[in-house]
Amino acid sequence: MDERGTRFTHVSSVCSTIGGANTAGAVQNLINQTLIPMTLAMSAACLGRRYSARQVCGAGIILGGACWAVTSAGGKGDNSTTWAGALVFGVGILPSAYSNVYKEMVFNLSAKAR
Repeated sequence: MDERGTRFTHVSSVCSTIGGANTAGAVQNLINQTLIPMTLAMSAACLGRRYSARQVCGAGIILGGACWAVTSAGGKGDNSTTWAGALVFGVGILPSAYSNVYKEMVFNLSAKAR
């Protein structure tokens, strides 16, 4: 596999490091869970995968929970989460999700070549 997949992972790590400084640990864990629906969406877009209504509903619940956690963080005296920090941390999920999809594409191509 070439280094493109790892470059996306590196970009994700940089965003997580920068945004993580201004995002509470519990909120980081919830935002990290959005990797699942983001990978699902990118897999559908890039690989043409199809998912059941239950899978899409589950992905929606994960996204909704993460959005709720970010919007409610800071309202109870927790000033460690800022919108900018959560946004940068959340954007870091996208390259990681694409990295997962890219690796799947490469593995599928190598399996077909055999």
